[in-house]
Amino acid sequence: TSDTHGFFYPKNNLGGAAALAAVLKNGPKKYLLLDGGDFAEGTVETQRSNGLKAVHLMNRLGYDAATVGNHEFAFRDEGFDHIIGAAKFDVLAANLTDKNGTLPKGVKAYKIYKVNGVKVAVIGLANRNPTKKSEKYQFAKPLPALEKALQEVAPFRPAAVVVLVHDSLADDRPGSPNYIGDIGRQFGGRVHLVLGGHAHKIFQNEYRGG
Repeated sequence: TSDTHGFFYPKNNLGGAAALAAVLKNGPKKYLLLDGGDFAEGTVETQRSNGLKAVHLMNRLGYDAATVGNHEFAFRDEGFDHIIGAAKFDVLAANLTDKNGTLPKGVKAYKIYKVNGVKVAVIGLANRNPTKKSEKYQFAKPLPALEKALQEVAPFRPAAVVVLVHDSLADDRPGSPNYIGDIGRQFGGRVHLVLGGHAHKIFQNEYRGG
């Protein structure tokens, strides 16, 4: 999932958190449930709880990991810290640090999961343009942060490497500062799947650099 923005209910009798729970209950038991960010702000429930209602629901659904979207900072640094503190899933953001260059408490650059005997590395990259400017945290350039994380996961010999990021292939065009296509072009063979977000568009079976 990505860009749920706190919308838990069906639209036109389709979708919603209850429908997702039913899919998970009745589907395959071996999976990773991941979110590409912008889950914590967008509805009255999330506004009045500073994003915590979304986190509580994601905890109940059993999410494995999420990355950090721009709207996770909608409630400023204090709200972000509460969101991270309440999450029972891994929060992954290799390019998010405090002013000393250290990952924030409760945030990891990556996590190695074992799914049905298959080792999967998931690396997170946060969106660099928070909706409310952060006084406490800073955002490194994503591709160098990804390179560092890839070097760190290599000794684990994962069968697959997934990059979970709150940016979109929609902006991948010549002259654009967007870097999503560059992940495939520069890290082909080292990254196998990029799961994006932010643009509220669906892309499937797009290939960059293998």
